[in-house]
Amino acid sequence: MKNYAEMTDDQINDAVAIARGTLIRKGKALSLYQVEGADLCTDFCNSWSDAGSIIQNSQISLDAIYEGGPRWLSFAGDDGEFRHTDANPLRAAMIVFLMMRENDKP
Repeated sequence: MKNYAEMTDDQINDAVAIARGTLIRKGKALSLYQVEGADLCTDFCNSWSDAGSIIQNSQISLDAIYEGGPRWLSFAGDDGEFRHTDANPLRAAMIVFLMMRENDKP
């Protein structure tokens, strides 16, 4: 499994868009996404409106924890098999989403 924790928010945003099939390539940049027929710049790691439906539809849970400071635990799957902690709850959830998608590949 990839180490998503080492990726930047932009790399995670692109990976989420690729996993959803909504990435649009404009030149060499991977920054525009197709959302409901419109070309938009979205930020899955920092916008609840962009990430909320992914979290809900993928049944990803978030839990506030204290682990050397305030952090967020995101988890999904049987017995929470996909889990990640981060200071940013949306980033944690998007990493769990990518873990789930990677596990679905044959």
